[in-house]
Amino acid sequence: MTDTPLSIRIPDELLVRLDRMANAMSKRAAGAEVTRSAALRVALARGLDVLEARLDVAKRRRAG
Repeated sequence: MTDTPLSIRIPDELLVRLDRMANAMSKRAAGAEVTRSAALRVALARGLDVLEARLDVAKRRRAG
């Protein structure tokens, strides 16, 4: 799987929440720093899982 860069604009309030989440994840990561980008990827994946289940959308893995 290839990571593709994506630029998005988000409200400052969400950025504050994301930074809090990254900080909390870092505290549980046995000394490893969890970056804002990593925290966002986790939040996005979990949110997609919830939305796919709610909308009955099958997960599809890209070939490659």
